[in-house]
Amino acid sequence: MYSRYLLLCMLLVCATQHSFAQAKPAGPTYDFLPREKVIFADNFMSDTIGDFPARWRMSRCIGGGKNDSAGMRMIRVQEDSLENILVIAPYTSPHIEQNINSNHNINDIFTLEYDFYLGPTESNVVVDFQIAEQLSRCYSVHFMVTQSGIVHYTASFPKSTEITSHFPGYFDLYSWHHLAISCFKGSLSYYIDQHKLVSIPATGFNPIKYDLSGKGPVKIRNFRVATGVEVNEFYKLLSAKKMVLHNILFYDEKSIIKSVSMRYLLQLAQFLKANPSVNMEIDVHSDNSGEASIIRSISQARADEIRHQLAAAGVDGKRLTSKGFGDTIPLKPNDSPEGMAANRRVEFIVK
Repeated sequence: MYSRYLLLCMLLVCATQHSFAQAKPAGPTYDFLPREKVIFADNFMSDTIGDFPARWRMSRCIGGGKNDSAGMRMIRVQEDSLENILVIAPYTSPHIEQNINSNHNINDIFTLEYDFYLGPTESNVVVDFQIAEQLSRCYSVHFMVTQSGIVHYTASFPKSTEITSHFPGYFDLYSWHHLAISCFKGSLSYYIDQHKLVSIPATGFNPIKYDLSGKGPVKIRNFRVATGVEVNEFYKLLSAKKMVLHNILFYDEKSIIKSVSMRYLLQLAQFLKANPSVNMEIDVHSDNSGEASIIRSISQARADEIRHQLAAAGVDGKRLTSKGFGDTIPLKPNDSPEGMAANRRVEFIVK
């Protein structure tokens, strides 16, 4: 009797841990869509490793000692796996802005996005906007996200305002996260991963300039600012019938989807709910790093988890099928890091 009770307790603990570990779909308030016309983007791939990013300039800097007064040691480009990233040094707080270019000005309709990775100390990332009634009178809007997943919004106009919002659930400090800001006619919405955390009604004036900052250690990648119409890339499936993504990320040897990737599944769910006649096959592929049977099993579990998340977001599960292929259909030879990265992918196929 005692052994049965102990076994039941262990099963309950495992089930509880699994439920907390799974990436949770956002509620109906998640409505972010990137805009179509890119006006400024930087993946830092054209920069020299160790240098200050060429397409940015220092607007101001705090800390780091007199040798860092120009910011050259406070912020630099660093190689990370197969991509370049921007690194802010520990205990420094540089502010950077894009090099002056009138074609990159922001106005009343835009989206701003980048990925960030916070360090183990009291690090944060910040986006500052200047809003203007006229060029001679500027005010600031300030978004900060801390290592505990707390978002602070402060504004000096039209009145002094402070708002604090908490990332729902567990904020994984040792993982990349996606920050997104949407501006429409002066109203601002702020998102992290699949969660909408702050929504500010229109102030009556529009942002005219932004800068990027943070307290190190911080890593940043894939910066993008766009305007024009909102676009859901999954609508391409209506004609292409197939889409291959390399940015649906999982924890190693697990089927748990990283929070940074959930926004893609929510956009796919939006597309599927708007097109109820579309049925979809979800195929997960891997490289050959591991025993074939285990790789195949993990791939199937990951495909099933994507199907589960889409169903949880409101898509009829009967429209979805999931298949895990492991390393059986490579796109490239598994003889280089680049080839292995290309083979780790999720394919969405309209049936």
